[in-house]
Amino acid sequence: MQEKNKNLLDNLDTKIKSVEKNLTNNLNENTNTKYKEYSNGIKILFELLLGFLIGGFLGYYIDIMFATMPVFLIIGIFLGGISGIYTIWKKNIHDKIK
Repeated sequence: MQEKNKNLLDNLDTKIKSVEKNLTNNLNENTNTKYKEYSNGIKILFELLLGFLIGGFLGYYIDIMFATMPVFLIIGIFLGGISGIYTIWKKNIHDKIK
């Protein structure tokens, strides 16, 4: 009788430990996923903003060199935005398609 009770207690103990381990693993995975999503959003935002800013600055300096003030600034902002969007697409969507 005592042997049977000991086996039941051992089985119960292993089941409790496995459930505790699964719960802690699930909790860690959920918090890491939230931080990864937040981190990816920040990266995407900076890539897009940097595309616009770098294109705008390059266009501004070309305008200063050639004395054609708004032309290359507008072209630079436009091309910088396209470059930022392409970079985001290439890193996030295109790699997942392959």
